[in-house]
Amino acid sequence: MLLLEKLIQQAAPLNLPVIPVSGAAAAAAAVSRLVREKNPEWGDTKSVVAWQHPLIEELNLPDELAEHHIPVHMPEATPQTAVSISGQMRTQVVESFIGITAADYCLAETATLVIRSGPDQARAISLVPSIHVAVIALDQIIADLTELYALLKQEPNSGPNHLTNCMTFITGPSKTADIELNMVHGAHGPRELHLFVLIP
Repeated sequence: MLLLEKLIQQAAPLNLPVIPVSGAAAAAAAVSRLVREKNPEWGDTKSVVAWQHPLIEELNLPDELAEHHIPVHMPEATPQTAVSISGQMRTQVVESFIGITAADYCLAETATLVIRSGPDQARAISLVPSIHVAVIALDQIIADLTELYALLKQEPNSGPNHLTNCMTFITGPSKTADIELNMVHGAHGPRELHLFVLIP
C-alpha cells in the first residue's frame, strides 16, 4: 500500500486522479459513473471503446452501461491491431469519447503507466478518445524504472527477439506549454486520464 500512497501523491500535481476501488464490482460501478458524468467533447452521443483484456472484461462494462444506452465497443484482436487500425475498429475508436485500457505496470515514482503494444492492445484506444481510463491491479504498481527494467529482463520471453514493437510511457493527460508557456491539456492525445486501482 506504500507504493499506492506514493503513486497518489505523485499523480496529484499531474492532474491524474488515482481512484482505489475494492474489487471488480466497485470498479465497474466507478467507471460507469465516470462515463455517465462526463460529456463528449464533440456532439452529444456517448460511446466507449475498450480493450479485450481480462481485467477490463471482468468489469462487464457493456452490461453495466446498457441500461444507460451507452454502447461499449471491444474490437476483436488481429495481428495488425497493434500497428494500425482500419474499418469498423477505426470508426469505433474515433467516435468514442472514452477509451478504456489496462496497463502492464505503473511506476509510483513518476505516476507513469507502462503499456506494451500487442494484438489485443491497440494503442489508438489510449490515444484517440479525449478521455483515457486505465484500470490496473494493485500488484502492477512498482517503484521506478530500475524495477521495471529488472522485471522485463527476468520475463521468460525477454531478449532482442521478443521485444514488443512499442512500449508506451504515459504520465498524466496529454499536455503542452509550447505557446507562451500556457499549459494546455489534450494537445496531442487525451485531455483527461483517470486511473482506477483494483484493491483485492
